[in-house]
Amino acid sequence: MGFLDVSKKSERKLVKNNAGNKDSVHVQQSVKSHSPAVAVNDSGMKPQAETVIDSYVYDADNYVIEEQPVISEKSRSKPSSLKVSKSNMSPADQKAMYRSQALNYLGKGDSRKAVEAYKNVLAVDPRDTEAREKLAGLYYGQDNYTEAIRVLDRGVALSPTHYDYRLFLSRIYKARGDNAKALKVLERANPPVAGNIDYYATMASIARESGDYVAASKAYKALASTNTSDGKWYLGLGISEEKQGRHRQALEAYRKASTLYLSQSSRKFVEGRIKFLEKLK
Repeated sequence: MGFLDVSKKSERKLVKNNAGNKDSVHVQQSVKSHSPAVAVNDSGMKPQAETVIDSYVYDADNYVIEEQPVISEKSRSKPSSLKVSKSNMSPADQKAMYRSQALNYLGKGDSRKAVEAYKNVLAVDPRDTEAREKLAGLYYGQDNYTEAIRVLDRGVALSPTHYDYRLFLSRIYKARGDNAKALKVLERANPPVAGNIDYYATMASIARESGDYVAASKAYKALASTNTSDGKWYLGLGISEEKQGRHRQALEAYRKASTLYLSQSSRKFVEGRIKFLEKLK
């Protein structure tokens, strides 16, 4: 996806930290936010083993927006001295011309003119997803959230199966601290899991952070259906089910997670929850 790579000062994108444990997603954000620990109350009592879930920091679903320096796209083409009338150009040629102009303006650091160039592309073809994402990214980088949202909302209406629009919208709402809208915009679509892992991982993360464990369980079930060898999705599912008091389902998820890859700390946590929940039978 390339819709966060054209901001004026910095680009914001969803990233995974591949260093360290495979099931760890590192939080990198200009304004840090952490999912609050939520206590589990399984039977009205709080055995010592149960308090482990309160202090355990599970980071496999912390998909957040990271800020990184922008790498500007520069066009190598030189402007031609031959002037061509737009009325004699095909729509495809017009789009190519405006897109080239946008890249040239970006290379010069002129985001205002780049915005106008991408708007011209969309005037020719409103369903050009690349130009729409670039335009929304420029507005987002300028902290013009209202225009970024307007551009993306129009994209959703025109191309409802282009799910990156919804993912981008959810990130904007989350960045503004509106997790309710961020989650709602994702829940309104059900894209295929294959090819949309970030979509469901973001949904799971926002849902857990918001305390909506029903939505979190739904997202984790979708992620677990990918038959991955990594146990992090089942771990997230187990936590979400346990938070709802669904101990049998949580135990099943934890047991499944234990058969897959987990970091040492996550495996220790899972084994502890399995022992605790087995005592409740």
